[in-house]
This record gives sequence, C-alpha cells and structure tokens, in this order.
Amino acid sequence: MDLKLYEQKNQSGEVPDFDTAYAKLIISVEKAFERVCPEPPIPYLVRLGNDLKNLKGLATAPESIDSHPLFFLVKFGIEWNRPEDVIRKQAEAAFGKLYERFAGLTGGRSQADAFMRELKVGRPAPSEKTRRRKPHITVRPKPKGRKMGL
Repeated sequence: MDLKLYEQKNQSGEVPDFDTAYAKLIISVEKAFERVCPEPPIPYLVRLGNDLKNLKGLATAPESIDSHPLFFLVKFGIEWNRPEDVIRKQAEAAFGKLYERFAGLTGGRSQADAFMRELKVGRPAPSEKTRRRKPHITVRPKPKGRKMGL
C-alpha cells in the first residue's frame, strides 16, 4: 500500500496505525499462549517481569514516557499525550492487572514475589545511611623527644 494512501486511510479510521495493530496482535498472541500453556516457560515469565518493571518505572516517573516504544504504551492502554498524573494512574492500573496475571501464571502472589526478587539483578540502591566516605587514615605524630647526638 502506498504511504499516502495508508495515511489517508489511517486518518479516516479505515486502517489502524502500525503500533496499535502490533499491540493488539501481541495481546491476542499472549492470551492464546497463556490459554494453551498454563505453566509458561521461564523466558516468557522473564519478559512479563520486565514489562512489570517498565510499568513500575513509568508509574514512578511518568516523565520518562519517551523512553518507551509506542506499541508498549498502546498495549497497556497508556495514552502518551496526556498529563503526567493521568499517565501515572494508567501505569499503576496496568501494573496491577499485569501483576495479577503474572501471579496467576506463577502459582500465586508469594511465588510471583519470589520470581520478581530473582529478576532484580545488580547492586541494591544505596541508602542515605550507607554513604561512601573516604577511609580515615591515621597519622602518627613525630616523636618530640631528644635528638640523637654525636
């Protein structure tokens, strides 16, 4: 299809845009896969866990919306052109729905929480109490006694 014809049909509503179609395709494939495979393989759970992390990051920092692909936002029903508080609410709602789905696939909340803890690879964030300081170097003072004579 010619680009101009595609844009005309897209604006008139006859044809969805690519990101919307791709997101709908992913949603239907995931639903079918989860029906066929009630105990999904680990790589699929890792991908869902990464989606959870991205949604959590988007809920905590909605200004980072530009770092996410448009199909990701469409897939979870997040409107990218809305104010930050609306984006935060949409991301929180999407996180809740995906977490419930994730918990159902892993066999419950406790196993879902354990799986998410395993996904957290790397150093923990430094807290305010554990600031790095320069090591204290002790300096011994010079002795103040008599000098050695000849």
